[in-house]
Order: sequence, then structure tokens, then C-alpha cells
Amino acid sequence: MIFAEDHTRNLYYLDNLAVLIKIIEGAGKKVVLTNLRTSEEGVEATLESKSGWQLNFKPSIKKNGILQTTDGFIPDFILV
Repeated sequence: MIFAEDHTRNLYYLDNLAVLIKIIEGAGKKVVLTNLRTSEEGVEATLESKSGWQLNFKPSIKKNGILQTTDGFIPDFILV
């Protein structure tokens, strides 16, 4: 899980997230993006980076002391 900034207007930051996702997925791992805004609003959001990557942000919650997405994905690792 990548817990990204939610207040950035820097589209190049989104490019960096896209590259991180591709690197981690290239190692055979599932990656989910989340941020504070989608978590507070409880809805998914899609943002487009400067290079045209579509990044899907899923809402997350803390359930029984474990950070997870609202659809039940529990990460092995969280990158903030």
C-alpha cells in the first residue's frame, strides 16, 4: 500500500507514484494507492499524472488496529 499525499497539485508527483507502482508490480506484488482524502470521503478517486497515467486511489480504514482498504485489502507493507 502506498499512502500518498492528498493535497498535491504537482502532476509530476503522480508520475513518481506511477513509476513506484510499476516497479513494485514488476516484482510480483499487488499495489494499492490510498490517501487521507479518499479515506475521509469513503470513495475511490482517479487522478491523471502529467504523463497520462491513471492512478486509482482507494479509501482506507483502520479496523481492529489494522490499516486496510474498505474492500478488505490488507497490505504487507505501507509506504508513506
